[in-house]
Amino acid sequence: MKKNMVSIIIFICISFPVTRLFPESEIVFHYAFVIRNDTNAVSLLDTSGTHTRIYPDAHVRILLQPVENACLYLFLHDAEGTLSVLFPERYDTVFEEEKYYDALYSIPGPASWFVPNEKKGTESFYLLVSQTRLTRLESLVQEYLKLAETDADRKKEAAGEIESEITMLRRVHSSFTEKAVSPVVIAGDYRGDNTAGYLPEKMMEVRAGSFYAKTIRLVH
Repeated sequence: MKKNMVSIIIFICISFPVTRLFPESEIVFHYAFVIRNDTNAVSLLDTSGTHTRIYPDAHVRILLQPVENACLYLFLHDAEGTLSVLFPERYDTVFEEEKYYDALYSIPGPASWFVPNEKKGTESFYLLVSQTRLTRLESLVQEYLKLAETDADRKKEAAGEIESEITMLRRVHSSFTEKAVSPVVIAGDYRGDNTAGYLPEKMMEVRAGSFYAKTIRLVH
């Protein structure tokens, strides 16, 4: 999947200051997959099923909003088999930020959209949320991002290690509880450009136990 306007891979991990992390509390966060059509109208994609079909040349944007007690990770395995780290970009600075709590983030960027490749395929987004940082996953990601594009074989191997870790985490937490999923009106400090009105009216609120995982597959 290509991105128009800004061709960078964004990876950000959300966590809250220590005072916001309560081990006995539930995870709460908001998310939305937004699609823009050829008339620039935006709407929410229904990602409740195992697969969501999108039309060719669709423009897709992801909105994320941490609410309480969550470290959030987002990856993309695109139709060409490439793994991209979308959220977060740096672990060593994100936890020092003061305004992550309730901020509303736009991925891939404030003025960018994901655009499917011309050939048919599936874009798989891996969303993981944990009450505590997933330190081994973070370590694997940092090593992956350090590898040069010229070392294609090692890059592919490192991507496989990340996906294996994601699979393991899902298996270990296979009994995680999804307490509630419901639409909520968007509010908060939007970190992006909404001058063209590209925000939907609502996002999905997720409440879960100590861990949450979801794979969103967009078929084109």
